[in-house]
Amino acid sequence: MLSYLHAFHAGNFADVQKHAALSLVLAMMQSKKSAIACFDTHAGSARYDLGSERARKTGEADTGVQALWRIREQLATGDWQPVLEVLARYNPGNGPLRTYPGSPAWFAEFCRPGDSVTAFELHPSEERQLAQWADEVGGVKVRHEDGLKGLLKCLPPAQPRLLALIDPSYEIKTDYEAVARTLMDAWKKMPPWRLSYLVSPPVNQWPGTKADGFAEGVRFGAQDSSVRGYAGSAARTGGHGGFRHADCEPALGGVR
Repeated sequence: MLSYLHAFHAGNFADVQKHAALSLVLAMMQSKKSAIACFDTHAGSARYDLGSERARKTGEADTGVQALWRIREQLATGDWQPVLEVLARYNPGNGPLRTYPGSPAWFAEFCRPGDSVTAFELHPSEERQLAQWADEVGGVKVRHEDGLKGLLKCLPPAQPRLLALIDPSYEIKTDYEAVARTLMDAWKKMPPWRLSYLVSPPVNQWPGTKADGFAEGVRFGAQDSSVRGYAGSAARTGGHGGFRHADCEPALGGVR
């Protein structure tokens, strides 16, 4: 089933949370010179028109990235500056934001020479838009296949370190188990200290469903204490209802 389209939810609170976390993790990982192989298992179309009919139908960006943008001058911490700079590059001029970059675009913005970005997308129309965007920006490899299976096929990468963003729509109930299983299989293919993951299961499915055992499954599969922690926050954002982030990072030599 491939009915989910992120255009209805682009720029919502969960996107802001996810991409702020992604930018921070990348910045900390890039404090080391060794190259990083970046993977986005459920990439979407990479950029979204916040004025489109789909975006306006839900209006989720209004209480997400648009709200953040209105108070950008008040964000004193430097951690927000990379996020704001990316948004400004996609939206020159003043006024409300018109375009929101999807996850592969955030990867591409921060990618250094030697790093790589691979984006997976199964939905045909999303993949076509993703491929068109990738041709324009260059340096991003697009693969039209299941992202969880595709990620495992790419391990180990040529680069010494890996960062994977795993953010399914969970429209298929087996996605919960598939994500945990993918993490366990990935740890078997690479040393835990080389792996970093950002995983986002939606909180409106917790507890009492298959997602209820997601964190336990991830912890059970981790080797050598490679899962540093499991934490999250929730917010009502319509469609997905918010996200809880599982940040699975190396305990030794990893980002802090």
